[in-house]
Amino acid sequence: MLKSYRFFKTQEDWDNEVAQTAAKLKQNTGKSDLGAFALEVVANRLKKYPYAYQEFGVYWWAVKQELIEANYSFDADNVDAEMVAEYRGKTPAHTIVAAEKFSAMYRQTYFKGNTKFTLEEDDNREYVLYDEEMEEKI
Repeated sequence: MLKSYRFFKTQEDWDNEVAQTAAKLKQNTGKSDLGAFALEVVANRLKKYPYAYQEFGVYWWAVKQELIEANYSFDADNVDAEMVAEYRGKTPAHTIVAAEKFSAMYRQTYFKGNTKFTLEEDDNREYVLYDEEMEEKI
């Protein structure tokens, strides 16, 4: 299991963050399906700004898989299965909550367009994010 870019120490912490986010959504909009709402927001953002996929970094493939399974128009044959397995949450809401945390960190830490990430600090394993489907839309 890759250790880099894990934003929650335990599954319980992750569950609590998702529950708090879902409660805020319900309070602010009356909507109760955080996963569906978040996927719609992400899909619309990517349609308008395809380069925004880069901001999800190592979480991109998990986000893309969630979008595919929710029947958004993305190429199901163009997914990095290893990265999906590493960074996908137990629900779409979990995946998006973690991916949005990564995205916020990305905007504060990296320059726009960066696609290189160090996966493991102890062995400096580099990962380069490149999604041909999304790059063609940029």
